[in-house]
Amino acid sequence: MMTLAKGYVYPFFLYACHQLHIPYCLGLGILIVLSHLMMLKAFICLTSNRRLQLIFYCVISFIPISYAFTNTLYFYRISLTAPLTLIVISCLIILYNQTSQPQIIIWSLITGISLWCVMNCREDSHWELAFVIYALYLFALKNLKQRSFKKVMCSFLVIVTIYYLPTFMISQVNKKHYGISLLNDRVNGPFASMMKLMYSVADPNKDDDVWFTYAMLEKCIDVSPSLASIVPSIDHAYHSWAYVYFPECGCIKGDFMQWVMRTALTEAGYYHNNATETLTFIESINRELKAAFNEGKLPYDHLFHPSSSLRGISSHDTKLIIKTAAYAIESLRYPQCLFHNPQPIASDEWIKRCEAITGMSLTQESMNTSQKKQIRNVCFVLTSLYQIGSPVVSVIVLIVSLYNCFKKRKLNQVRLWVIGLLISSMLLVAMVTIFTTFLNPIDFYKYTTPYMSIMTFIMFLLIADFLETNV
Repeated sequence: MMTLAKGYVYPFFLYACHQLHIPYCLGLGILIVLSHLMMLKAFICLTSNRRLQLIFYCVISFIPISYAFTNTLYFYRISLTAPLTLIVISCLIILYNQTSQPQIIIWSLITGISLWCVMNCREDSHWELAFVIYALYLFALKNLKQRSFKKVMCSFLVIVTIYYLPTFMISQVNKKHYGISLLNDRVNGPFASMMKLMYSVADPNKDDDVWFTYAMLEKCIDVSPSLASIVPSIDHAYHSWAYVYFPECGCIKGDFMQWVMRTALTEAGYYHNNATETLTFIESINRELKAAFNEGKLPYDHLFHPSSSLRGISSHDTKLIIKTAAYAIESLRYPQCLFHNPQPIASDEWIKRCEAITGMSLTQESMNTSQKKQIRNVCFVLTSLYQIGSPVVSVIVLIVSLYNCFKKRKLNQVRLWVIGLLISSMLLVAMVTIFTTFLNPIDFYKYTTPYMSIMTFIMFLLIADFLETNV
């Protein structure tokens, strides 16, 4: 049942590459190139300036995010988020600019597939829904004005069907294999509800870093006989995770408490091919915690809890707006794209397993060949150029955009897309800012991988808008 702990798109990508005998980096490279080509096609839909199209493709093709060791080349599902996000954005823009019914159906199909992939790659990809809803609204508004109701209905039907059909099919497979139809019990179902209830306990000592204190855990155990029955496993899991990941404070920070509880349940005999029994036990915990809240035995923090993987949010979190803006501006310098010699951080056994899965050599010797050192040197030079040029270009684009807006205030298609992309990208930065307060700053840039590609696209859209208005 541990397979229900994370999104299943990344394992499927690894499996697909393995079955097709494609090395992992080659498969990832193909996906990245595909996303850049899709982005170019979307850009072509918005401007007829051929020179600008060529420059845009060159810039987006060598953007450091695509080859940064801490992002794309990190052997983790975060490597898929940027290309999948760009594909979704591109598909929606291209779909908007289609006029024939067959083309609309084709691009709706591609949109549904890419949207399903990105939403099931990471649980925190919901920020993209803002742009998806915005883009589909523009698409519907445009076609309804032209009395093309059939096009709108066909497009929406295809997208919704393609998005939910794989989800339904996989849920049925899980029901047959595990006995439950959940796709990810960490963000849905009884376990997610349990974590949300536990995070909702009031405690003066919890803060932006420590979302769940040991005192909160003791309060939950006191009112829940089910939790009390596995106290040895909970204590062992809590102190083990604290010792390994947070030895400086001896406590559990951020969302790591969900992994503590999952480990505790596993040590207590659950999550061992007994999914139905596991969920029944967790449901009993939920009933006991809810009853304790209703009876006043557990103090409620009265905060907004948007997710089972996120702490409660209060009015005091408005201070994070400044931090969000600072991160957004700082990201323009590509601080996450610093290069160093990659070091394998696993045992020899795990490295061999990864080599078998990826079809690559991951030993230290293979990473330090003269050819690969030359490649890293080229990447370092390219990254340095982007780090120097991006802030300068950003300031210039901001100035000309403000000038252009005052000169021509009418909203055209380019400006409509810029507004939608800005809203979505700022939502991404804000969500990651809240989530990563307990992590190192580099983790913020890791989780906002799509941001720089989106901002690059926005910059070129603004340049295209300025040139078409003034030249």
